[in-house]
Amino acid sequence: MFDPQSLRHEGHKRKRLKVNGACDACRDRKTRCDGRHPVCLACETRNCAQYCRYTRRAKGNDLTAASITSRPVSVQSTISAPPSASGKTSQRIASSTWDSPAKESDGLATLTSYDDNSTYGSSSTVAFFRRILSADDVIRSAVRLEREENSQHRQKSLAKPHASVAVLLERRETDDFISCYWNFVHPMFPVLHKPTFCDQYSHAGEMEIGNENLSCFSSGREHAVFLSMLNLVCALGCQFSNLIRDVQKTSVAYEFYERSKQAFQHDWLDAADLSIVQLLILNGVYLQSTRHANRCWNSVGLAIRASQILGLHVEDQRHAMSQLEHQMRRRIWHTCVSLDRLLSMTFGRPTMIHGTNSVPLPLIIDDEYLRVEGVGVQPHDAPSYLSLFVNSCVLLEILRDVLHFVTTCEPGSEQAGEEANSAPIPSMVAQVLELNRRLDRFSTTLPIYLHMGDSDMEKLPCSNEVGFQKKVLYCRFLLTRLLVLRPMLLSMVASTDDLHCASLNENLDYGIIRQCCDLCISTAYNLIDTVYVNLGTMYSSSSWHSVYFTFSSAIVMLASLKSNVLNMQATDPSFQLHWTRCLAILDYYKEHVCSATQVIRSLQAVQQRMFKEQQKRADLYQSTNPPVGGVGLTPISQLSNADGPSFADVFYSPDGSIQDDFGTNLFNLNWLELFQSET
Repeated sequence: MFDPQSLRHEGHKRKRLKVNGACDACRDRKTRCDGRHPVCLACETRNCAQYCRYTRRAKGNDLTAASITSRPVSVQSTISAPPSASGKTSQRIASSTWDSPAKESDGLATLTSYDDNSTYGSSSTVAFFRRILSADDVIRSAVRLEREENSQHRQKSLAKPHASVAVLLERRETDDFISCYWNFVHPMFPVLHKPTFCDQYSHAGEMEIGNENLSCFSSGREHAVFLSMLNLVCALGCQFSNLIRDVQKTSVAYEFYERSKQAFQHDWLDAADLSIVQLLILNGVYLQSTRHANRCWNSVGLAIRASQILGLHVEDQRHAMSQLEHQMRRRIWHTCVSLDRLLSMTFGRPTMIHGTNSVPLPLIIDDEYLRVEGVGVQPHDAPSYLSLFVNSCVLLEILRDVLHFVTTCEPGSEQAGEEANSAPIPSMVAQVLELNRRLDRFSTTLPIYLHMGDSDMEKLPCSNEVGFQKKVLYCRFLLTRLLVLRPMLLSMVASTDDLHCASLNENLDYGIIRQCCDLCISTAYNLIDTVYVNLGTMYSSSSWHSVYFTFSSAIVMLASLKSNVLNMQATDPSFQLHWTRCLAILDYYKEHVCSATQVIRSLQAVQQRMFKEQQKRADLYQSTNPPVGGVGLTPISQLSNADGPSFADVFYSPDGSIQDDFGTNLFNLNWLELFQSET
């Protein structure tokens, strides 16, 4: 699809590419660049392809639909052009978009800069890493020095799109992106009406902005809104397409996002309608997969405010509505509620929508059966894709109470104050059991075609829409259960009082706590297995969420090794199997998700420190006891790095930013302090 050779200069030979033809990374390093697209040889050799960017010229993009659906005009024809024979050089774009400091986390709170002053919940890893920095001035000083040396490269690589990737689209390619959107994004966030959107799309390429003669669009404004929306649909869909190489998907998606931004006008917010709310929601959904956490948070917030202006938060009985309008209003509002709660979990921040949601759930009926006149119904023999969304909304009602439990009962929670630190373990046990019962009831009430047990995982077909819905919902279910059970596991990790542990052995609570911890570990294993068996299949969770699920499970596995009620060892076959699968998943997605590589480094570093600690204990035991048969830990001297990377190396990427890898309200990593203090 893409022809990198067409962007290269075939003229005179030169020993070194002029600065305007070199990539940003080579310019910063002051090294030779061959100007190869999409990734130059120097960056490929250094294994830093994700930082190979080319500065684009200050030339506006064509915002018509024709520029998206046809090939005649290359957006990139002047982006990476080498200097002309006359010696004129291209000017670097001066937009504030490129020059603004990159002080943001990504949309899943996996990455944040040292100077990011955003507020994250006390149970997020963002807050935990900041506490680590405050406690270790040596690490902080070392990181500041490295950060100063690489800050300019960091700004450029995060802020700018991959200008070397030409968005030269034929209608066939755009159709594929949109098809991927309907298959993989729409079932999770059904904010668009497919027949209406497809009808608009079929007419969009035939008109220019300002042409109001076609009945498909009532005004030029409506057409402009659609063009902005179309770019976001392509930005989301192209990330699931097989027409683009994995290493290019992020850059191509970002180019679509930039086009959508250029088409969007803030004046539209003065008279918001449903299309504006849809646009803001799609914007927030896309930003979840980027390194713009604040944009994601704010975009969803704007969508909620705009939907409240339109009265979507109440069931309007005053005006007669068609089935189509009525159901779309419900879908859009419940999508706002879902995103509000998901982001609240991700960043540890309060939700905007409080209390019980009074708007009834939308009907489980596909788009094509909704009627403007009359009432349509879903055929009995055709499972609806909307079942995933509706049942996810029910699951998120449980998640709302789970988040309240975590912030009030989890040890170390700042939001809970003294209540968290004084909450007796029996009280925590009672709440965990009640929430877990609600999850069990939810699981049993699912439709047959969405019901999935642990034994069904290997049998699940990987090439159909129903299988996709089942996998996504099952992963969300396991993630919620992991969040319910994790406080109990961490309470045992944090407890170092042997007398307290001894007292637990004398009552029934110990047995219940032990079962909760066992279930937490088995849930983590199931989540890892679910992601692993679907590697390389089309109908699986998105790449960034797959990494998110994997890391959430991995840190629970590590925490289990420190639990006082579990006899977990790193050499246990089941532990080793799932640890290997974790690393395999992260390695598979390292070209899809740039932070996956750093997640691997972090996990391996902590693992090495744990092996070192356990080896010391084993040596101490062997010095006082005769050797017995069995498999021992690998001697630390035989590891690739005997001392293990420093915590500065673990928490910071080579470009000097803090790697808060998948730090969410789901993960309180205070237990990591145990490894630091004991090494």
